[in-house]
Amino acid sequence: MAMIDRDNEAGILKKIRGLVVDLDGVLHVGPEPVESLPAFLSFLGRRAMPVVYVTNNSTLTPKALGERLYGLGIEAGDSRMITSATATAQYLSSEFPNGGNVLVIGEEGLRQAVAAMGFHIGDDAPQAVAVGLDRQINYQKISKAASAIFAGASFVACNIDSGAPIVGGIAPGAGAMVAAIQAVVQEAPVVIGKPEPTMFFEAAKRMGLKPDECAAIGDRLDIDMVCAERAGMTGILVLSGMTGLNMLQDSPHQPDLVYADVGEMVFQWETIFRW
Repeated sequence: MAMIDRDNEAGILKKIRGLVVDLDGVLHVGPEPVESLPAFLSFLGRRAMPVVYVTNNSTLTPKALGERLYGLGIEAGDSRMITSATATAQYLSSEFPNGGNVLVIGEEGLRQAVAAMGFHIGDDAPQAVAVGLDRQINYQKISKAASAIFAGASFVACNIDSGAPIVGGIAPGAGAMVAAIQAVVQEAPVVIGKPEPTMFFEAAKRMGLKPDECAAIGDRLDIDMVCAERAGMTGILVLSGMTGLNMLQDSPHQPDLVYADVGEMVFQWETIFRW
């Protein structure tokens, strides 16, 4: 199933010392783990391979994300998890070190992350508008966000994912909320999450590795593989989420390796190196 040059595959895998792993579409689809997840986790244990889980999902707090991962059989402390919400809050802190008001269009993960950086969350002359996935988005929220940006607030997006895979289909992503506001203000936001490389650089730093010693595993060409390219990491695409085999042919964003899922990746990796 792997669509790669076998002669080149061994050389690519040999240089990888750490993994930056997406979640939705890679290790689980909606609430359900992918079938090959146990094989992948076993591989990580046998190889003592460092890993950081990086997600554009801004709705979950690190605690809630850790509990979700634990429910899938994945043990990961805060140092091994980066969300677009925590990365966005860190960006806001660097831009506005004295704190202030931030209008949040998003859910608990983003609200808690912003508040933890010392900001007050509200719509009273905010310094910034932070936008993530908001499943209670409405006309009033879009109007408040647009008005604040017109008044001079910074426009910051956790990510611009158009959608997220769910069992049997696709659900709107944060990019749908960002696009609605952008259509009003006619201004592009500062984007923090993938495909911008900020979180990938932070992941490599946490593992004590250089970006070119890491591989990013994801399910999207326009998000994960572009981010890997921008960060200087090996890009490993799995076809268990948002990307189908037919989408590879015409895409300008070509991964270094392509596998059906993380199970096939592990099988090929261990077959090549006899682990």
